[in-house]
Amino acid sequence: MNLIYILLFSLLTGLVLSVLYVAFKVIKLFFERNNLVILIFDILYFLISSIITFVFVLIINNGHIRFYIISVILIGWLINHLTLGKIIFDFSKKIVNRLKKLKFIFYKK
Repeated sequence: MNLIYILLFSLLTGLVLSVLYVAFKVIKLFFERNNLVILIFDILYFLISSIITFVFVLIINNGHIRFYIISVILIGWLINHLTLGKIIFDFSKKIVNRLKKLKFIFYKK
């Protein structure tokens, strides 16, 4: 496969993994600060992202792991995490906090 396509798909994979990370962070906001819940979600994210990366490398480069592929995946992850991912998480955090307040108001004993 052409190197340009490999790099673009690697970047896209990094973006997808970062969106998945933000989704997991938002889901964790619904839970109280519980170390067990955080551990479970972190392990789940690690497993899912490892499977996605493994399948991607298997399909895109016949299973040959190259440093540049992993580097570009990391760059894609960082680009989204430091820009759009941060904005989406901050917005989601406000929504979750408002939902928690509504829950408290409606279920107050």
